[in-house]
Amino acid sequence: DLSVTALSTWLKSPREFLEKYLIRQPAGKMPSASFGTAVHAGLAFIGEYYNEHDTLPEKHLWVQKIEETLFHEILTKKEQEDFLLKTVEVIDDYLKKTDCPLAAKAKIEERFWWKKVVVSWVRLTGVFDRVEHLPDGTMQVVDYKTGKPNKSREQLEDYERQLYFYRLLWDGSGQNKILSRGALDFVEDNPG
Repeated sequence: DLSVTALSTWLKSPREFLEKYLIRQPAGKMPSASFGTAVHAGLAFIGEYYNEHDTLPEKHLWVQKIEETLFHEILTKKEQEDFLLKTVEVIDDYLKKTDCPLAAKAKIEERFWWKKVVVSWVRLTGVFDRVEHLPDGTMQVVDYKTGKPNKSREQLEDYERQLYFYRLLWDGSGQNKILSRGALDFVEDNPG
């Protein structure tokens, strides 16, 4: 199985790809990655809640989800506290956007490993953070990013590759709707 993360790893370092994805050599997670995990968990919870209740959840509900997520990460108590504060601040700011996309129904964390998308005998896998219905009847895939947009040539190539990869997943999975756009949503870079 090949995800866009695995493909990007291969392109940067075949040795790292070998160790991480083929040999599956154990490796620790950087504490900063736990922040991204917490943000994604919070946004997914809010999106799922909206789908079920047609309203955004009260703050204490999504904060509880973030706390639970950080509790399961390998972090010091201080790191947990710091990431909780940072995650709550980021999501609070995101929800204050005048065009906050979370206040609309969408598919949340659409997973593709079971859909058997195969290109040149390689099964592709991935997770769309959010799939939105657009006014023209087409669909948009959204991937949440933490941090500020990095506009280096290498990073822009990674972003473009990710969106092309999502196109392959969508087209290869027999979706009955047209995917017209892919978007990277930098949740920390969203002025209200």
